[in-house]
Amino acid sequence: MMKCKYCGGNLTLEQAYCPHCGRPNEEAAQHVKDMEHYKSNFEDTKSDVYEVAEKNTEIMSHMIIITVLVILCVVVFVVSARSWSIHRGLLQFDAGIRQSSYMKQMEQYLEDEDYIGLSAFCDRHYIRPYSSNNYEKYQLLMEASGAYRYFYESLMKAVTINSGNVSILPGLYEDISDYYEQLERILHPVDNDYRAKQYRELPEEQKEAILRMEENEKALLQTYFGMTPEEAENFGTMSNAQKILFLEEKGEVMGYGKSEE
Repeated sequence: MMKCKYCGGNLTLEQAYCPHCGRPNEEAAQHVKDMEHYKSNFEDTKSDVYEVAEKNTEIMSHMIIITVLVILCVVVFVVSARSWSIHRGLLQFDAGIRQSSYMKQMEQYLEDEDYIGLSAFCDRHYIRPYSSNNYEKYQLLMEASGAYRYFYESLMKAVTINSGNVSILPGLYEDISDYYEQLERILHPVDNDYRAKQYRELPEEQKEAILRMEENEKALLQTYFGMTPEEAENFGTMSNAQKILFLEEKGEVMGYGKSEE
């Protein structure tokens, strides 16, 4: 309760005019103004709070999205890095439990004299000497067929190369020389080479297969590099540098890498 400043009658804040003298209740009017002012400040403050909260929510959302993306990138990178290792392990395990079937297929490749197919089959199924004890007897055969396969692939790339890729010819000639030498080391190992004892203990059919690979390589050199039988025979006695130089000379004569114009 309050008193009217004019007549002294009793008033309340809800009464805009004095019921006794009819004059305006100035304190009530001021109270209304104050309440409106406070209400306006409250609404402004509430709006600011909502705006700040909305901005913070948006920032947090962006941060969460970025964090999730970073985590996903890390996961993808780790999985990609390990995928081949995991795949290789599965292939190796499979080669161990299916050795009986795989060895029959390897023997069939050997019988068909398909040494490139044999190497590709072993690579496709990741068959290695350590995949199973039973594969150890094929170790030199797998090494030889691999060298023969990559010799053949490098040679065919060299002889079919176009003029636009002529710059890679020296590298291909080096590969041809290296793979030829790998097969030679199996056929003619030095005494302290682990292959010497292994080669002596090879089954005859495997020895014959490796010798046939060497003969095939010589025939390929004669066919695609124009070597005489004597040159192809002496090719294996050359040093690596001499082999590359000789291939370059023969390749130039054959016109490999030159424009057809």
